Amino acid sequence: MQRGNNIEMDITDRLGKLTELLEMGLVTREEYEQRRTALLDEYIGGASYIPPTEEQYLAEELHLAEEQRLAEEQLLVKERRLAEEQRLAEEHRLAEEQRLAEEQRLAEEQRLAEEQRLAEEQRLAEEHRLAEEQRLAEEQRLAEEQRLAEEQRLAEEQRLAE
Repeated sequence: MQRGNNIEMDITDRLGKLTELLEMGLVTREEYEQRRTALLDEYIGGASYIPPTEEQYLAEELHLAEEQRLAEEQLLVKERRLAEEQRLAEEHRLAEEQRLAEEQRLAEEQRLAEEQRLAEEQRLAEEHRLAEEQRLAEEQRLAEEQRLAEEQRLAEEQRLAE
């Protein structure tokens, strides 16, 4: 009976390891089914079943352990690749944020420069308007002085002519 328990433990362990390999993606569903069927056929094969020798059992254990080690290595490689992809994605996101921030800064600088240019144009236009008003006022003053001088001259001529 002890040997039967060992066989049951053996088959249970082997099926468990086989399931782990399937879950890790190291064997296909088809390979899993083939090996599972072979293991179960061994176990329930009845009178024709010959339990594996200790050497066969150890060889299968080594084989399964090697497959599991390879699966773990592949998983580590996938995890490292994923971590690298995430790192690169984060770097890209940060670079994009910096680029957008720089674009916003430049747009703000351009907006401020445009505001300053417009303010300067308005100031110059106002200076020009005031200078033009002063020129016109000066012209009017001079014209008024000339008119008054002309009136005085005419008045003086009339007074002298009388």
